[in-house]
Amino acid sequence: VTQKKAGARNAQVAGIEGEFTVRKADGTERKIRLDRDWVFMWQTAATPGDGGRILTIHLQGRGTNDGLEVEAMYQVHPGSRPYMAKWLTLINRSDVPITLEKAVYDRWTLASSPRKAGADHQPERVEFSSNGDGAAALIDHTADTGMLAWVLEPGGDLRYEGAAITIGWMGRLALPAAGSRASTPKAVVAGFAGGIDTAATLQQRYALEARLALLPKEAK
Repeated sequence: VTQKKAGARNAQVAGIEGEFTVRKADGTERKIRLDRDWVFMWQTAATPGDGGRILTIHLQGRGTNDGLEVEAMYQVHPGSRPYMAKWLTLINRSDVPITLEKAVYDRWTLASSPRKAGADHQPERVEFSSNGDGAAALIDHTADTGMLAWVLEPGGDLRYEGAAITIGWMGRLALPAAGSRASTPKAVVAGFAGGIDTAATLQQRYALEARLALLPKEAK
């Protein structure tokens, strides 16, 4: 994602594209990844009233994911402070109840901070900070750029792993069966130019604007 006005470039780290952790009634845990055993069914693109675009991709499970469906939603929002949001919906069409306990949305790094081999490598002069409440910032002091990442509802789980921010969520959402569905909260990423003080200021402004733009209209 290139954000010319913000002056920063974010790069998505190749990998899972999304992952669910579910628990069956017998207590066994299972990870469901979005990069295998799915059939693309349809996609739609919509233009919200406040601008930007929302893309919805619907997948139907096959093989190990038979009986499950997924909808991945992406929103790109323009303006003086552009951002991209993502959220995931898991649909249970099997006759076996499950509980969604965790989701991983994406892993992001700054394009100005090239990664080397090895998950333990941390680029020099790159600072990660988290408020412990589902929001984090990654600052490249050499290039004087950074990125913000946060989850709009409780349960956000943001970590710094292998020079990247891993954006996740933890909670408990029941999917009894027969077409039941559960959606994760929305996760947001945004790039900017500046250091930690800029990050703190933009975090407040972005959070307010993103909540207003992404919450259902009846909740505004």
